Amino acid sequence: MENLNADRKLVMQRYIAKSSAMRVKAKELFFRYYPLSEIARLLEVKESRVYTWSHKGEWLKERSAKNEDIIAQYVAGKGEKMVQISNLSLSLIARSLNELAKRTNPPSLNEAKAIADIFCGLDKIIKLDAGQATERIEYSAVTIDDIRAALNEDKFIDILPVAK
Repeated sequence: MENLNADRKLVMQRYIAKSSAMRVKAKELFFRYYPLSEIARLLEVKESRVYTWSHKGEWLKERSAKNEDIIAQYVAGKGEKMVQISNLSLSLIARSLNELAKRTNPPSLNEAKAIADIFCGLDKIIKLDAGQATERIEYSAVTIDDIRAALNEDKFIDILPVAK
């Protein structure tokens, strides 16, 4: 009788070990976005068993939390890279502007435009940091009379008959 009980215990231990190993493998596949039906097919178990494992173990919550952590780390890494790039860019710009200021001849038109673009960009960054608008757009109503007056004053347009 004791041999029978020992055999049953051994069978149960093997079943539990096999079941645990299958559950671990199923979880690995679940975290790699395999559908539950595919996991069941690969492990040769019923889909309902995989469904039970996934819901009792709250795999979906765990996978979502893990994904959020991965995304947060990725975004944080991007932020650090952007700060490094910004610092390098600012030092290069400062060095270039210092060299330009030391020159005796005035900057070329392209250099002057580049300097103006740099200052516009920096101004926008400062405004964004302060929570202000970077662009101002004003709309004003234009009447037909305003358009006629503008066309009458334009010496280069003589193609439209303008009523006075």
